[in-house]
Amino acid sequence: MIKNTYQVIGVMSGTSLDGIDLCYVAFELNNNWQFKILQSKTYNYTNSWKKRLASLIHLTDNELHKIDVEYTQYTSQFI
Repeated sequence: MIKNTYQVIGVMSGTSLDGIDLCYVAFELNNNWQFKILQSKTYNYTNSWKKRLASLIHLTDNELHKIDVEYTQYTSQFI
């Protein structure tokens, strides 16, 4: 059985370091896919996170892995 409706949360953080963008969307397949944005919100980064993210290029592999885990936990709070 093929499912023709989905509700998803999209998460994005761009290079501008302004924050985390979330979008809750409903998709439905009739003859074509259609979508409706149910809700969206941007959560601004704290100054601390802005500084951490801006310095990623200077980190070692181990440091990047550590911040990756921390960032995943941080964004999951908003989701």
